[in-house]
Amino acid sequence: MLWRFNTLLLKDKEFLIAIKTKIKEYINFNLVFASYHSVWKAFKVTFRSWNLGVCHEIRKCQRQEKFELLAKANNKKTEHQKSHSKKLMWNCYRLRHY
Repeated sequence: MLWRFNTLLLKDKEFLIAIKTKIKEYINFNLVFASYHSVWKAFKVTFRSWNLGVCHEIRKCQRQEKFELLAKANNKKTEHQKSHSKKLMWNCYRLRHY
């Protein structure tokens, strides 16, 4: 499977700060024990692993948000079915098409 870096992460300031810190720590620690070439090759593998972990967490949060929005929409739909209010119907529509 071919891995590609998610370039949208470059817009995330928290990600950039975390990665800059991790890169400095990784290079400072590993250059003591190995050559630049070896550290670079190992770094690419390590960076990929870090990136995959971040992407996994992002997807997990997005799924949770979607689940919560759908739950809200279903609650509004149930309220609407009980009361037949136009305002509740509009709220239900807005939540479903968010």
